[in-house]
Amino acid sequence: MSVLRRRTCRFCGCKFLVQSAPVCAAAGDGRSCAPVAMGFGAMSPEKRLEISRKGGVIAHERGVAHEFTTDEARAAGRKGGRATNAKRASAKQAA
Repeated sequence: MSVLRRRTCRFCGCKFLVQSAPVCAAAGDGRSCAPVAMGFGAMSPEKRLEISRKGGVIAHERGVAHEFTTDEARAAGRKGGRATNAKRASAKQAA
C-alpha cells in the first residue's frame, strides 16, 4: 500500500501529493519537484547541537535527566552484546 504525502516544491512553492517525484512546471528544465527541508532537517549541524545541548542542560537543572551508574552501564552493555551475538548466530544458521 502506498502512502501519499503533501510536499512543497522548493522551486516554485507549489503544493503537491507525492507517491513518486512529479515534474515541476516552474523549474523549466523538467527537473522533479523537490521537497523543502523543514524542522531539524533544515538546520545546520551546529544549530541542532546547540538545541540538544540546551535540552540536556535544562533536564539536569530540573532533575529529570537520567545519569547511568557504573552498574547500569555495565548491564546495558551486556544486554547489547547478547543481542548482537544472537543476531550473528541466527545469521550463521540461516546461511
